[in-house]
Amino acid sequence: MRTSDSIAAIAEALSKFQAAVPAIPKKRTATVPMKSGGSYSYKYADLSDIIDAVRAPLAANGLSYVQSVASDGANIICTTLVMHSSGEFIESDVMMLPAGATPQTAGSAITYARRYSLAPALGISPDEDDDGNAATNSTDARPAAKAATPATAPGKLTEGQQKAIYAIAHELGWSDEYLHASLKRSKGIDHVGDLAKADASALIETLKQKQADKKPAPEPEPESAPEPESEPAPVPGDDSEDIPF
Repeated sequence: MRTSDSIAAIAEALSKFQAAVPAIPKKRTATVPMKSGGSYSYKYADLSDIIDAVRAPLAANGLSYVQSVASDGANIICTTLVMHSSGEFIESDVMMLPAGATPQTAGSAITYARRYSLAPALGISPDEDDDGNAATNSTDARPAAKAATPATAPGKLTEGQQKAIYAIAHELGWSDEYLHASLKRSKGIDHVGDLAKADASALIETLKQKQADKKPAPEPEPESAPEPESEPAPVPGDDSEDIPF
C-alpha cells in the first residue's frame, strides 16, 4: 500500500463514507462445484452495483477513486487509487491475475480485479461471509444437501474438510485457481480434492494460522453468476509463497 505523507483528512473522510454507504444489494449468486461432488453457493454484488452504491457517499465526503488496469502480456494488473479533496491519497497494493487467451477471459479478469481491488480499498465488503461457519466448525454449518453425500474413500479428505479449506481460503482473499496453483507447487496435485485426509487437516490448520496472523481481505470469493463471468485467479509465480504443511 502507498499513501501520501499525511492521511489524516482522507482517514476521516473514509470513516464518514463507510458510515454513510448503503447496504449494497447482492443480486448475483456464485456456485462453486467441488471435485468430490456437490457444490455450494453464495451471493455477491457485482462491480456495477458497488459503483452505484458508493458514488454519492464518496462525492459527499470529498472522495474519488481511479483504477489503473494494465497488462504485461500474460497478466492483468490492477491498482486502485483513492483520493481526497485535500490532496491526500491511499493506493492499494497491486492485484495481478492471468489475462487468459481470449478477449472474453481478459475482460472477465479485468472485472474481477477491479471488483476485488475496489472493495478493500474503500473498506467495504460486498459479499456474504456465511462461509466462515465452515472455517470454524468441524461440521458443515450450511443446510444439508438434499442429495446424499458421496462416500469418502479411506484416507481421502472429507467433504467437510474440502468446504472448510475453500471457505478459509476465500476469507483470506484467495481464489480457487490461486489455491489450486499453490497446491500444485507445494504438493504436486491439481485440486484440493486430491489431498489426503491428513494433509487436508494440516492445510486447514495452516490457513487458520494465516487468518490469525493476517487480517483477510474482504470476502474475495470467486464469481460464477447465472450469466457466468469467468473468475480467473492469480497464479503463483516463482516468487510466490507455497503453502507449508
